[in-house]
Amino acid sequence: MEKMRELVQRSTSGSTELAASADQMSKMARTLLESMDRFILETLAAHRLESEQSRGGNGSAGSNGRYAVAAATRS
Repeated sequence: MEKMRELVQRSTSGSTELAASADQMSKMARTLLESMDRFILETLAAHRLESEQSRGGNGSAGSNGRYAVAAATRS
C-alpha cells in the first residue's frame, strides 16, 4: 500500500509540474505572437510609407498606415 501511495504522490507531483510548465509556455507563446504582430505591423507601415513617398505622395502612410503604427505601438 505504501508503494501505491508513493506512486500516486509522484504522479500528482509530475502532473502539477507539467501544468505549470504548460501555463508558462502558453504565456511565452502569447508574448512571442504579440511581438511578431508588432513587427509585422511596423514593417507593413514602413513599406506603405516608402510606397507613398516613391509615388510622390504627401509623405504620410495613409490612414491604414497610421493605424498600423498606432496598433504596433500599443501595449
